Amino acid sequence: MATGMITGWSYFGVRNPRHVATDLDDMLRHNANAVLFTVSEEDNAFYRDTMRQLVALAHERDMTVYMNPWAYGGVFGGEAFSGFLPRHPEAMQIDSKGDPVPAACLNNRTFRDYLFEWIETVAFCGADVAMWDEPHFFIFGWDELFAAKRDRWTCRCQTCQTAFEARFGHKMPHEMTPEVRQFRHESIVNFLDEMTTRAKARGLKNSICILPFTFNLDDGVENLEDIFRLPSLDILATDPYWDREHGDDWVREHYTRNAEILVENAQKFGVEPEIWIKNFKIASGQEHLVELATEIGFDAGIRRILAWSYLGSAYMSSLRSDNPLQVYERQAKAFQVCHQKAERG
Repeated sequence: MATGMITGWSYFGVRNPRHVATDLDDMLRHNANAVLFTVSEEDNAFYRDTMRQLVALAHERDMTVYMNPWAYGGVFGGEAFSGFLPRHPEAMQIDSKGDPVPAACLNNRTFRDYLFEWIETVAFCGADVAMWDEPHFFIFGWDELFAAKRDRWTCRCQTCQTAFEARFGHKMPHEMTPEVRQFRHESIVNFLDEMTTRAKARGLKNSICILPFTFNLDDGVENLEDIFRLPSLDILATDPYWDREHGDDWVREHYTRNAEILVENAQKFGVEPEIWIKNFKIASGQEHLVELATEIGFDAGIRRILAWSYLGSAYMSSLRSDNPLQVYERQAKAFQVCHQKAERG
């Protein structure tokens, strides 16, 4: 499958090497040459050597291996709980009304050092790519318990207040101002710069998956070019996943526009574009959307196309698609088409 295409699935929930080997072989038969192993705080604490075994299994099959800090500190995407937060309540993000939220502050030194430990694990495991998945300040609308407080913002912890005052020469306001937006943006850029620099020094490539550019989420990122120009960045990705009420037109609009932005800036800044295809919570009758989204990404010039997650997310009930195996087979077919087109040039 030497076509220059990278295709594959994210993989989680199974840590038994015997079963993982079987699943990797299945992925290969379904046109994958890459896999993303999620590495949660639990994995880092209890499965470190096991994760190294899993990476070795993938490499034996000539697969490119990604790892991501799955839901680490509530700062990255993922369905995992954080053990860091209850142990370090002083590192939590504080909202504009003075209340803590279940996410670590990106400016907190203890949290950054904690992620350095994650980088060491990924390097120890021998992974190829550290994938920084959806880094963001706390998004209130994403959490049912906090949705009613969506008029608030983070972070206004003491670390952020001190840094803000040093940056702008006055105390941090309680209102969202242009200076607050600039500070939050600079905080994310600085955070990612430090993480990717550390990962690069440990021999890893860096992929940053930014929340979709067309969604206008209050994640803290204000200027995409600042992310693209990070010196240790190799791959920039996004994931414009659709909801059940969306259809062909919505997918076509958002995947096309996000793919265009990726490719345009990737060429400008000398990084590789990467796009992720939704393979979870796919409603019955919408399975064809995985093929549509994949085709859009390929036709835009993207040659790293991966899907979240393996088997239509059949084994995690909260993410399971209505017809998970149909989703899986359609995604596999779409990967096959990509490889065939890439081979033809």
